[in-house]
Amino acid sequence: STNPPSAPATCRRRAAAVLFASAAAWAGFAATLKNEDSKPYKYELSCNGATTTSTIAPHTEETLRSSCKLKVEGAGTASLVDDMKCVIKNGALSC
Repeated sequence: STNPPSAPATCRRRAAAVLFASAAAWAGFAATLKNEDSKPYKYELSCNGATTTSTIAPHTEETLRSSCKLKVEGAGTASLVDDMKCVIKNGALSC
């Protein structure tokens, strides 16, 4: 006869499955911000009343949470939705 898997092993597999599902959900619904300009831009991301500030480097792309408001300094604003792709080009934000 075979022994059933130990409880810790079963818990680890379940935790790994939950983490994988969460990561897959995040990847499927996230928005992206791409900076095609040669200068960095500061941006604010406001989600559920909390605002974070960051900078996107030149010629890079970042993944952002959807259902948030994005404000790129000097380029524009957008209300992010699932799978939205936003681009900064020639000093303007387009989504």
